[in-house]
Amino acid sequence: MVDFTPSFTLRIRDDAGVGQAVDGLEAEVYNQLSELVYAPTFGTYSPGLSPIPSSPTSPYPSISELSDAEGTYYEVTGLELSDSDLFPGALLSIRWTWQDATLADGSSWNAYSFYPLQARPATSTVVTWEPATVPITGYQIESRAPGVTDYTIIGFSVWPVFVDVTDYGTAGAAQNVEYRISRLEQDLSSPSSAEFDTQVLTSTVAAYRTEEPICVVSGRLVDVTGQSDGIARPLFYVHDKDTPLLVRQSLFKEHRAFVTTVDENGVFAAPLVRGALVTLEIAAAGYALKFVVPDAAHADISSISGTQQNMRRAE
Repeated sequence: MVDFTPSFTLRIRDDAGVGQAVDGLEAEVYNQLSELVYAPTFGTYSPGLSPIPSSPTSPYPSISELSDAEGTYYEVTGLELSDSDLFPGALLSIRWTWQDATLADGSSWNAYSFYPLQARPATSTVVTWEPATVPITGYQIESRAPGVTDYTIIGFSVWPVFVDVTDYGTAGAAQNVEYRISRLEQDLSSPSSAEFDTQVLTSTVAAYRTEEPICVVSGRLVDVTGQSDGIARPLFYVHDKDTPLLVRQSLFKEHRAFVTTVDENGVFAAPLVRGALVTLEIAAAGYALKFVVPDAAHADISSISGTQQNMRRAE
């Protein structure tokens, strides 16, 4: 199952910024591999694509017309995100096309992210890398075993963290696996295209084995204008006052920090052991929070309850 329910919405605004209703609308839903999965329609949209076969475990997705203080907007619901055959990655894109007798017909291509269930215990490999410093829509993760020439795509991520749960047979085989990370960028030569360009990252990729269940904790850091300089380095560590710390059958080292960086949008993420009592410190924000890592595949720091701490390990 998916850990949280993302929202796939579109608002068609007029010159005053108010959301407008339209006569007909179609949403072409593409998965991370640019495969067309669904094409629901709303209202009098014509001709529309032939319905794509739905998953046998769920009804076909639909488009709803909703409204709030900003006017009318539309939402696609009923996407079977837990079906890894339909949605193998952590991203999907929707090409919206609308028709209206009053408004000009138009289209919009939007990318959306969600987080599929992938982090789990039982000798998983945690893969991390330096985040991209240019606008991207996500990362493509590939691997290859020793002696194999070609890489194979094993998954996608919206954060610079990925948990490889592939069964490599032996621990020795898993240790010798090579990983390659590529950033995914929209093909700007065709704004309505659902295609992505891939650019291999040259940053160092770190991979390690763990039998602990992992939660990817993410957050965002910006200045007063909403921008990021990509410089801040959040620290995650176990405070010495919280040791000895025993979670399940593992003892934790004090002050052994995991240091991450923010991307061009100010987003950061860290793979943390579920149930551990961890301190997050961001010197650039004067922020230090002690919290218990949630028992979930992903959690945003804004939704985690904790206690504020004095700055201790400022850079």
